[in-house]
Amino acid sequence: MKYVLTFIISIVSFSSHAQENDKAYVVRYQGIFNSLFERSNNSREITATLFIQGDRSLFTMKENGSEVVDPSNIAINLSPDSLFTVYKDIESNSLVFDFMDLNQRPLYFADTLYPMQWEIKDVEKSIHGILCKQAITSFKGRNYTAWFAPTLPISNGPWKLGGLPGLILEAYDDEMQWNLTFDSMEQTKPMTFTRYDRIISSGIKGYDGFTDYLKKMHTRLQHAFSAQATGDCLTCDTKSVVKLYSWEKIN
Repeated sequence: MKYVLTFIISIVSFSSHAQENDKAYVVRYQGIFNSLFERSNNSREITATLFIQGDRSLFTMKENGSEVVDPSNIAINLSPDSLFTVYKDIESNSLVFDFMDLNQRPLYFADTLYPMQWEIKDVEKSIHGILCKQAITSFKGRNYTAWFAPTLPISNGPWKLGGLPGLILEAYDDEMQWNLTFDSMEQTKPMTFTRYDRIISSGIKGYDGFTDYLKKMHTRLQHAFSAQATGDCLTCDTKSVVKLYSWEKIN
């Protein structure tokens, strides 16, 4: 009972002060991610953190373990480290996400902040003693369910998700390939976001630039592997085995 009371007091404090720019909080999530989504099952445990400071936040996600790679299938796998690092700034309506290229160099692209259209359902449940409401949306080719806490008035959540009247404490897609659930929350030391300020001010490409980059990378790899497969054969008809898999659907 003492632990529960302490937790409730901390939640109330968070609700009262979360919008203050000098207050910083870290929200931790636990869950699973199948990095071989739509191909086979390689579900692994993941740990995620959402650092919130005023109108700014930084979300990161890491797999607890290494991915199992099938050497018979050459594919471009976009790992959680590349897909799920997201910086948001509500005041400037900015969202920046990271992507590691084939040389493990970080690239940065912008995306629209909270474009998803949520449908709030008349369904509730408790997560760690916090009453949450259900909301659903379709976002870039996948359907998501989120459970948000109206008592935590932060319009934010894991990854790119957000825009609801409360902090998202649980989120998952319909196929349960990605599933995160709130684990803990505590106040922490403030941090500076000058790195992302510089990235935004430099004029980075938007999501269309990201998809164009992936398509060009895919084409280059296809040509490279096709040439390697044919060698000196001038009449061979071969098909590239290089395939592109992305969590967000790319047309």
